[in-house]
Amino acid sequence: MSDRSVALIGFVNTEEVIAKTLKKHHVKVDGYLLFENVAFANACNRSQIINSNSLEMSLNKILTPQSYDVVYLGPIPALLMISPVLRTNGVPHIGATREQLAYELDKTLIRKIFSRKSAILPDYQIINSIDVKDIERILQHYDGNCVLKFVGDYNQKYKGSPTGRVRFNAETITCFDDIMEFISKSIELSGSVIIEEKVKGLEFSSNYIVDAKGNLFRLGENLCYKRRNNNNKGPMCDATGSIAINNTLPFLNNDDIRFIENKIIIPFHQYVTEVTKQPFCSLLNIDLMKKENGKIVLFEINCREPGGFTAATIFPGLKNDLFDVLFTAQNGKLHTIEPQYRKGVSLAVGAFPTFFPEDTDHKDVIIEVSKQIPEGINVFTGWVDLLEENETKRIIRLKNSPTLLFHYFDKDVQSVRRKIYKTMNEFVPKELNYRTDIGKEFE
Repeated sequence: MSDRSVALIGFVNTEEVIAKTLKKHHVKVDGYLLFENVAFANACNRSQIINSNSLEMSLNKILTPQSYDVVYLGPIPALLMISPVLRTNGVPHIGATREQLAYELDKTLIRKIFSRKSAILPDYQIINSIDVKDIERILQHYDGNCVLKFVGDYNQKYKGSPTGRVRFNAETITCFDDIMEFISKSIELSGSVIIEEKVKGLEFSSNYIVDAKGNLFRLGENLCYKRRNNNNKGPMCDATGSIAINNTLPFLNNDDIRFIENKIIIPFHQYVTEVTKQPFCSLLNIDLMKKENGKIVLFEINCREPGGFTAATIFPGLKNDLFDVLFTAQNGKLHTIEPQYRKGVSLAVGAFPTFFPEDTDHKDVIIEVSKQIPEGINVFTGWVDLLEENETKRIIRLKNSPTLLFHYFDKDVQSVRRKIYKTMNEFVPKELNYRTDIGKEFE
């Protein structure tokens, strides 16, 4: 039995990815689930569902001093529910506080950190009242080439994927009446909405973990595909695939990495720590673009773990023992380890329901999924209801989410795409779709 132990608190497939990565390094992993996720639970040595009505009782083992070497909080609900309990009981852990998470959830707050003069953010306007002529003027100012961002809890006003909170004018939102409705709902809920210049270039994500002393560890960069259809068409969604080459991307250079760290991550960490007056130890998933002129611009900083596609791409590309990364982060010693990356291509492709990402209140689609996947291919599971399981198959009910996440690591893009799509062509049920162009531009 390993003498290294981690408590993972969450319920999504990122936790499944992390659990399986840690287990490869002989780490004991206990899962504490806010909602049922059989795939994540099965990836752990031991698991239990957390009772939200009696958090401290459900977390009694974690709240005992030195029960685990690392306590890790995953998705947003875990941070909102569990971080206050851990802090009250003096339990060190990885995960932003509620106050720190606000800099992700409230899309206006990041604009207090990065001034317009810095040009780190695209040009934008924050609208606080509904004035049709003023909104028409702003749209004309951007020549209709703009992005609308919902401020507040999108799910309180819209059904379907919460990624719909970002709408592209003349593309994913076209009618002026729909634009006004979107703006009105955001202002009604939070008092504001953001209209942002739509910039052109190459989108990517940077992934880091930061400790409370301001040290940072670069996990790597990836391209996360966030549209439903080939050629980045169709609605925004939870993601449909991801790629990293040597845990970065060919169009990024050392100057780009230094800019991201020195001009974005370090100022962000310093500001949020100072304002919240709380230790800030967290994963950061940062949405960026390298513009056509070579300049890096920032869209969002997510103060928590990346989604399943990014996690499945980035973590297998690390040479470092993931336990060592998490342990040194929790203990404020990230400066003692250097990131090391595997040479090769890490590719993840998702299979999702035909109705994704539309609302699914009326759907009841049940499918059979084989468990006899070729060796070397990793398969992670999204949000589903598991109805039946044996050694060879699972019977699942589909939800409004990517269902299966296929991952493969190989020496070059052609090899990895050939292997992963051959497997998917054979094993993905007809009730699921998937993009066939993930990573194609790098062949």
